[in-house]
Amino acid sequence: IDRLAFEAVYAYHHRFGNAGVWKTVTFIVHDFDSLSENDFLGRVTVPVCPTFTTTVQLSNSTERKTVESDFRGTALLTYSITWQSFPAGSRLKGAWRVQVLQASRLPRKDKFQLRTTSDPFCEVLAVSDECSC
Repeated sequence: IDRLAFEAVYAYHHRFGNAGVWKTVTFIVHDFDSLSENDFLGRVTVPVCPTFTTTVQLSNSTERKTVESDFRGTALLTYSITWQSFPAGSRLKGAWRVQVLQASRLPRKDKFQLRTTSDPFCEVLAVSDECSC
């Protein structure tokens, strides 16, 4: 029960506890594996500001080298970020809406019956100015 209470407070604090400004958003793309650890496909960090549909190159885990797919070229991620104001009188001023629209040219990590496929998912991490990470 202590762990459950901790997780509830932790989730609430990280969702509503940012009185400052969000600084960056990091998109981390993985390939889902049910029987082993998920495979890393790429990552990119972008500033939090209104951004229309934008396509960026994914980098390796140290963000120094772009992720290349076998014959498909550089791995890409398409995203958008918008500010959504809440109605007057609301407890909160508004929220950032972060959308992952598409990931393309991802490396294929699953090898099954002479076919290579990928079942990717994207982890989204936001960091504020107040982060003590």
